[in-house]
Amino acid sequence: MDYVEPGNSIRWAAGASAWGRRKTEFIKENIELEYPWTTVQPFFHRIGSAYPGADGVGDHQLLTALMEETDLVIDAAASTGVSFLLANWCRAHSVPMISV
Repeated sequence: MDYVEPGNSIRWAAGASAWGRRKTEFIKENIELEYPWTTVQPFFHRIGSAYPGADGVGDHQLLTALMEETDLVIDAAASTGVSFLLANWCRAHSVPMISV
């Protein structure tokens, strides 16, 4: 899983309050705090892994299902390859994406 660390906090406006936290959970909590009418569904999945996730779902299957239900993708991967992959999927499905 991807955690916020002091070394990567330069990319995070939250600073030290995010250190040691799972990125997806921290983003979810902050969006729900600031925009209480918004529903946030974080997904824990290692894109590009040679094996499916613990649930047996691979990248293609997961992304296909998510794009059908998603209004916005927030990319916190800090990986150029993953960001390009997500951007291509989002573009193909007309889903906006922001990177943090």
